[in-house]
Amino acid sequence: MIQTAQTPWFLYMIECDDGSIYTGIATNVESRFQAHASGKGAKYTRAHKPRDLLLAVRYPNRSIASKAEYEFKKLSAKLKRSWIEKGIALAEAEQGVAAIKAGDQCTDRYAEHGGADESKNDQ
Repeated sequence: MIQTAQTPWFLYMIECDDGSIYTGIATNVESRFQAHASGKGAKYTRAHKPRDLLLAVRYPNRSIASKAEYEFKKLSAKLKRSWIEKGIALAEAEQGVAAIKAGDQCTDRYAEHGGADESKNDQ
């Protein structure tokens, strides 16, 4: 896949069987999760089997997604879980609005972040 400045990148969080959280960035979260699950992903997920994709947050480019990943990895485990819970609630609320408009139910755990206003993470 050719990456352009317009290709969105995702910061994703995976819960492992031991309860730990693995964080990474990718343009295709589903295929990246499958790579982790099949043992072809990161060294960490080969030793800590992935259980569930918790959340994926969309960013406009790789640079911003990498910065978000760096900041997220500095958080304590408690703050990471709190951030993830808030992200899931936001994604479900946004998907709920889209589902109502479409007359359909949607359960994807994707949130969007434009990267320009970092204060959105504080809400």
